[in-house]
Amino acid sequence: MTGLLIGVTPAAEADVLSDRVQVGQRVFALAVNETTNKAFASNDAANTVTIIDPATRSQKTVPVGTEPRELVVNEATNKIYVQNYGETSVSVIDGTSGTSTKIQLSDSAGKPAVNETTNKIYVPHSSGITVIDGATKTTKKVQAGPAFQLAVNEKTNTVYAIGDGGNVTVLNGSTNAMTKVTACTSAYAIAVNDVTNKAYVACRYEQSIVVIDGATQKTTVVPTGTDTHPQELAVNRATNKVYALNFADSSLTVLDGNTHSMATVPTGSYALSLTLNETSNKVYVSDQYQGRVRVFDGATNSVSFVPGFSIPGRMAVNTKTNTVFVPDLYRSNNQDTSDVVIIDGRNIPPVITSGAPPESGRVGAQYSFAFTAKGSYGISFKVASGSLPPGLTLEGASLAGVPTKAGTYTFSISATNGFSPDAVSSTFTITVTPDDIRHDFNGDKRTDVLARSSNGDLWLYPGNGSGGWLSPSKVGQGWNAMTALITPGDFNGDGKADLLARDANGVMWLYPGNGKGGWLVRTQVGQGWNGMTAIAGIGDYLLDGKPDIAARDGSGNLWLYRGNGVGGWLEGRPYEIGSGLNGMTFISGPGDLNKDGLEDLLARDSKGTLWSFMGEPRTSFGWGNQVGWGWNAMTAIATPGDFNGDGNVDLLARDSAGTLWLYPGNGKQGWLPRVQAGSGWNVMNAII
Repeated sequence: MTGLLIGVTPAAEADVLSDRVQVGQRVFALAVNETTNKAFASNDAANTVTIIDPATRSQKTVPVGTEPRELVVNEATNKIYVQNYGETSVSVIDGTSGTSTKIQLSDSAGKPAVNETTNKIYVPHSSGITVIDGATKTTKKVQAGPAFQLAVNEKTNTVYAIGDGGNVTVLNGSTNAMTKVTACTSAYAIAVNDVTNKAYVACRYEQSIVVIDGATQKTTVVPTGTDTHPQELAVNRATNKVYALNFADSSLTVLDGNTHSMATVPTGSYALSLTLNETSNKVYVSDQYQGRVRVFDGATNSVSFVPGFSIPGRMAVNTKTNTVFVPDLYRSNNQDTSDVVIIDGRNIPPVITSGAPPESGRVGAQYSFAFTAKGSYGISFKVASGSLPPGLTLEGASLAGVPTKAGTYTFSISATNGFSPDAVSSTFTITVTPDDIRHDFNGDKRTDVLARSSNGDLWLYPGNGSGGWLSPSKVGQGWNAMTALITPGDFNGDGKADLLARDANGVMWLYPGNGKGGWLVRTQVGQGWNGMTAIAGIGDYLLDGKPDIAARDGSGNLWLYRGNGVGGWLEGRPYEIGSGLNGMTFISGPGDLNKDGLEDLLARDSKGTLWSFMGEPRTSFGWGNQVGWGWNAMTAIATPGDFNGDGNVDLLARDSAGTLWLYPGNGKQGWLPRVQAGSGWNVMNAII
């Protein structure tokens, strides 16, 4: 005998949760008729058994005795025998009609066992074994001493019983003659391999498995190791392997029936029960507090998991359909309810179910998309061909990041879970547009500032890219007729920075930029905007590659107006992205203050506190953070973007003396020490 601790490796996870049937009652145990493909769930609190047809998801509830618990199926006769723990009887359910009858016993019953060949049912008691003739329903009590668990070898017509101290009772099914085999003092479970004519006894305190030769009744003791305490057994006759669940050290012992060599596999804490599928050579262990079923592949010594449970209970397998039935206990707060979950044990290759990722992105703006696929668990994704935009990565199912280079990129992805064939997507295209050009009006890739003088002239102050200025130029006149000026960025999709302006009648005008510091012919893009008390460009808030606008109404609600990228608006009503902002004296979209790839909002309240609201695309802005105090001393605030060229979003502010100050951003929603950026700016009545 040798011992080995298997370092299990993750498997291609074939088993997948395929269905969940709401039983409505607490399930104590399950049994399966593989011939009829029906499952039977004992509901001990309701005194019923639920018959489940997994093909149609239909159910039938059958009344039985008090506190039904263990149950066993005779597939040859389509009868189900139910232990009624709360009374001295066994209920017999006709699997065809769904009706039940009772067989009275002399005392309380344990879990029945069936010999389908002889149509005999054996029921253990504290005082012996009752033999039920399945044809006549007559009973005979065999005084075999205490018995609480049975195992039947149908080929030799032998019944093995544990419960009589250290003895195993061996009952001849033909004559009811009995012999005793001494195994251990703590026999806890018994199982039979009728192919090799061996019986196996789990001995908790001796920490061993005792092998009984059915022909000679000789025993062999196989130690399972320190702190194992085996408590449950299952035998795979096809591979001649015995599996013992060790509650104490959270492991599974794998015993070779030929050589008696062993291996140990970790199961995780509080493994509740095990069952096996001889056809697929898999062992299923319910991880009680991990909310999953652990699947051990007997051929590869690998382990995978089926998640999605609350507390998985004692399972049953249909080897013909390769399905596992698992009671999910106490799924709701009402502890008298549970579901029966069905695991599909087949090896299912992946199929990609997600559509194409968004076709547009922007340099410096967060991009994200989640791929999905169906099939057996363990699906992973990778780039199959082409290349992702620089700055994006595919990790797991998530395609995410902040693009760093403009361009058009094509690629495909594949999904694999270890079962052929892999799934390969069609070719995807993502076009990444250049960084935010909201304030680059002359096309030199540097941030500029627009300012309107008191006589209505509009001036362009080109930035030099390092916090200073190039020579200003007048780019318009008569702009005092406008009650709001907004810098949306490239609103019409021609690659140049544009300007939006609202007149006194509430009409919104688009002034397309010519990329040289001037304007093309204006076009009307809206009306009724005089109901808004503040309007700001907030960049590509939706991360769809198109600039958007935020506007505050008279009630203090902030609304998102979605640009369509060609000089207008997307269809549909604007939606609310903020509220309670009527106390703010300044609102603007500064860009990405904290460098998370998302557009943020900046606002000043009546007390002079400056607030930053982090962007949350496709939802409202998050909670505000204080990023400054005493800002009511400033008579104008402008958000030019990255004015000094260090990669962070900056602020410009004018004080009452007309001095213009640059507040360099630190990339963390805060500011570096301010520097003077100009004087004499009090002649301007708008700075954007």
